[in-house]
Amino acid sequence: MDNAQTIIDSKNQLIHILERELETIRSENDLLKRELYSVRTRLDNYRYQYGRRKFYSPDEIASILNVSKPTILNYVKKGILKSTVLEDPEGQRKTYRISESDFCEFIGTCPSKMLDL
Repeated sequence: MDNAQTIIDSKNQLIHILERELETIRSENDLLKRELYSVRTRLDNYRYQYGRRKFYSPDEIASILNVSKPTILNYVKKGILKSTVLEDPEGQRKTYRISESDFCEFIGTCPSKMLDL
């Protein structure tokens, strides 16, 4: 009976160790997901700012048009203003970017012409 109990205790200890390891791996995975999202966001922001195509945030569009950000987001959600949606890995946060060509189509002219850039 002592041998059987020793084996059971050993298995239980092993299960406990493996459960802790699994929890550690899950925590590290969550951290890596957040870091990856951060890197992707920075990279996307860099591409939007310095890439060939110009993209605008809803705040920038609202400022150019002198309307509120919620108004721009309503246009985006209703499909009136086309946009690109960036989501974090868990899908909890959305970031919208509007290409210059979509913005030009929406207002009928290009912002660079409006702002004399």
